[in-house]
Amino acid sequence: MSRSNALPAQSLLLCMFLIGACGDDGGSSGDTMGSSGSSSTTASTGVATPPIGTSTDSGSTAAEGSTAASGSTSSASTGSVDDTDSSGESGTVIPGCGNGVVEVGEACDLGSLNGTGLGCKDDCETNACPDGYLGPGEQCDDGNEINTDACLANCQLAQCGDGYVHVDGEVCDGPPPPDVSCESLGLGAGPVSCLADCTGVFTDACYICGDGIQESGEACDGIEFDASSDTCAEFGLGPGPLSCLADCTVDTSECSLCGNNMIDPDEICDGIALQGETCVTRGFFGGVLSCTAACDSFVTSGCF
Repeated sequence: MSRSNALPAQSLLLCMFLIGACGDDGGSSGDTMGSSGSSSTTASTGVATPPIGTSTDSGSTAAEGSTAASGSTSSASTGSVDDTDSSGESGTVIPGCGNGVVEVGEACDLGSLNGTGLGCKDDCETNACPDGYLGPGEQCDDGNEINTDACLANCQLAQCGDGYVHVDGEVCDGPPPPDVSCESLGLGAGPVSCLADCTGVFTDACYICGDGIQESGEACDGIEFDASSDTCAEFGLGPGPLSCLADCTVDTSECSLCGNNMIDPDEICDGIALQGETCVTRGFFGGVLSCTAACDSFVTSGCF
């Protein structure tokens, strides 16, 4: 082989050697760098850690997605159903008395107005006097049927004139107490009545018979009658004296029954009561027959 042909062959072998050397160095260098990074990571954690911001594999990505999904699911599962609207008010009606909805076992339900006197109590039962709750039309409600306290059984306030004697100072209300009378008060006889303000009894009609003073309720009181004004004729009786009895009533027993136009015992006639007799029956042709003032005989002076 000539020298000129040997040089190109030597140059070719040199280039191939250099190329091989460069490839080994690059691989070695890459291996060294990779080894260095891997060694650094392995030395600190024992596990190869991918660089920050890189996604290692689909498992990691799925884990992160799973974590996000898990958090979302946890939030949905642990919280109650949120019925709160944008205004902040809940649209959910909780069953029970006070929700404003009449449900089974409830007579009424006015919600927050229960127990405020509008007819529905706190327990969703309607007001009924007397139940201890102030309801429509009630002035009071003490929960009892006692009519002598401040609140009557009809849930109206007690007052003078309602017919009940109240313990707050009334002595009577309407009729006087059965144990109070003129006699029990030492005022003799006569009726008592209740004062208009219910604080006592009216005793002006009481009288003491026998004190010589004719008072209200007394027909007389031990006084002598005036024969010119007080006569038996005022009682529809005939002539006779009047007298006063011990109970201050008038005694008419001495008055004659003659003059009452009725035929009484021992009378022949009395006024117009002639027992059917006329002038003709008495033997006259006619005329007017009458009776004496003493009722003891007929008067024929009017006959002919």
